[in-house]
Amino acid sequence: MNFFKRAARAAAALALSVAGVIALGGTAHAGSSGQQLMVVDNKNTATSVKVIGLDQNGNSAQGCFNTPDFKNAISGWWWQGNVTVVAYNGQNCTGGDNWSGSTNVPASRPGGDWWAIVTGDNSPAATQQIEFFDNQGIAYSMYVEGTNQANQWVGHCVATPGWDSLDSNWWWRGEVHITTYPTSDCSGSSNGYYVRYVNGSGSGAYWFGVTD
Repeated sequence: MNFFKRAARAAAALALSVAGVIALGGTAHAGSSGQQLMVVDNKNTATSVKVIGLDQNGNSAQGCFNTPDFKNAISGWWWQGNVTVVAYNGQNCTGGDNWSGSTNVPASRPGGDWWAIVTGDNSPAATQQIEFFDNQGIAYSMYVEGTNQANQWVGHCVATPGWDSLDSNWWWRGEVHITTYPTSDCSGSSNGYYVRYVNGSGSGAYWFGVTD
């Protein structure tokens, strides 16, 4: 799997505590369809999340998962179709919700079986490096341009051969433009264009998650 190849150095940091799990119609588990979820908390406000949707067999399922880190892998639970995520201030889905959203998780996707859910963008507060999650499985490089830590408009090409790719040592703030390519060097016709807002309030103000 591309994700594990690219992110092996961070595997130890992907700790996830699971509590208060409730399943309706059968707990989701590894199967022939669906994706596991990675909750990427740019806002740095979610202590736990409730996930509601369908498992790989089309059965209704929901679970509560503690999310102490910037990246939180909900492994062993497989989802497809419309999935709703509700974030809470406290552990075990207590303390009131602070954000929610829905995403359409495909039954299968090119290059792996993980799907990133990234919290929303905010107004810029500080500079961060970008971590790119290729949910569509189509980006082998991306051209990133925007304002750097010196308030200069700059851009460069980054190879993105896996699902989880790091734009290391380039620091951004505010509006960032990302153009993806099916080649490894940003050549040829692009296959995606995205505008994101790096907010600088994430985990230690080091990384900001972006997905296509």
